Amino acid sequence: MALLGQHFLHDPHYLEQILQSIPHAHFADAVQVVEIGVGLGDLTSRLLSRLKPPKSLLAYEVDTRLAQRLKPVLGALAGRLDLVVGDVMQNKGVKDGEKQQIGGLGVFQCAFLHPKPYFLVSNLPYYIATPILTRCLKDALCVGMVVMVQKEVALKFCAAANESDYGALSVLSASVCLERALLFEVPPKAFNPPPKVQSAVMRLLKAPTSEAKQECMPLAFLESVLKACFQANRKTLFNNLKKTYPVAQIQEFFTQSGLELSTRPHQVAPAHYVSLAQFFHKKINRTTHGKQSL
Repeated sequence: MALLGQHFLHDPHYLEQILQSIPHAHFADAVQVVEIGVGLGDLTSRLLSRLKPPKSLLAYEVDTRLAQRLKPVLGALAGRLDLVVGDVMQNKGVKDGEKQQIGGLGVFQCAFLHPKPYFLVSNLPYYIATPILTRCLKDALCVGMVVMVQKEVALKFCAAANESDYGALSVLSASVCLERALLFEVPPKAFNPPPKVQSAVMRLLKAPTSEAKQECMPLAFLESVLKACFQANRKTLFNNLKKTYPVAQIQEFFTQSGLELSTRPHQVAPAHYVSLAQFFHKKINRTTHGKQSL
């Protein structure tokens, strides 16, 4: 029975493929492995079997009934499972004030899933996959993830410029990830009950972070710029931007970057979007500082 959008993966072939997709270092080093949605425990038990004691697995499950049946299912392995019962999206992810940077982007440690570096492995419920992935991308403590989601979602996070699925999520993930890859598809028959959509497993590996020694643009600011850029994909990037930002500034950036006024949002590479956001961020800061000095 599907509960809260959950379809339980039971096919051992695909479960093993997920495990093989996790960088081996994360089974042995100090990075905490985290699972969201333990379901019937099929992936959970395999993850625990690969983790060498005393390393444990941190798992989140919203359904108390499923959580209660895990101990007898896992047997001796249950002693190394730290289970949090509740809605993972209720985690506030309070910033601890320590900002790091990835390529000039300011990324805060938000402790969304764990207060130390963690790697997410999960068959994510379709209805909350995108907000979970977005929060993990914005959390400097998340070093990467191997997750199964609806195929359409995976395509959006992994798309490159000029591809039909390219959008704000593609740019956001590209701005902080060294690797974005749709690894393989999973057919409906591999689940119980079978979903009506195609699923896919993707791997996102974050770029290493460093302490922010200088002022850098917050990742949240990039998000706000991307929202303006992709608000209407059929319109030009210039027309989308002028609804939010001064025309003179947009023209200045286009001239500096060699962009044509006819350029569409899907034609612009992620690096250009980061540069665009940094450009507006500097303009806003200069305006704010100028007003404060008056």
